[in-house]
Amino acid sequence: IAGVAEISLAAPGPLEEWLLAELGALLEDPSVRAVLLAAPGPLPNVGLSSGALRALALFELPVVFAFEGPLAGPAAELALAADIRVCSEAASLQGRLAGNARVRTLAEEATALALFLGREVMSADALLAAGLVSSVAPAGQSLAEGRRI
Repeated sequence: IAGVAEISLAAPGPLEEWLLAELGALLEDPSVRAVLLAAPGPLPNVGLSSGALRALALFELPVVFAFEGPLAGPAAELALAADIRVCSEAASLQGRLAGNARVRTLAEEATALALFLGREVMSADALLAAGLVSSVAPAGQSLAEGRRI
């Protein structure tokens, strides 16, 4: 899609080593108007610092995060840092989050607390009902839904 830079988060190695550099380079390209981060499955090597998550949350371009499967802890925080989130019906989020400031701006207090403490796994339907994702796509279609948005 013209104007949308797609970044797959399935790359090997810790994300912080390359994701912020990739996002910074996109700011130099005047043809890029939005970023689509794609998580086709679990993200085992997230390891983003709170500073990196803040940089993503405050990124100058709109960031859409499309995810297919379960995301937990730091991977869930990465998804929540995006401006817009879409997922497949097979997706879910689970805390234990390092911080709760971002999720408190996105969801009601009880939902934010449950994610922060990691007490429950939130299914795709629960994420939609809580307003934490904008839409739920059929399995295997979250990237297409992210492109549509």
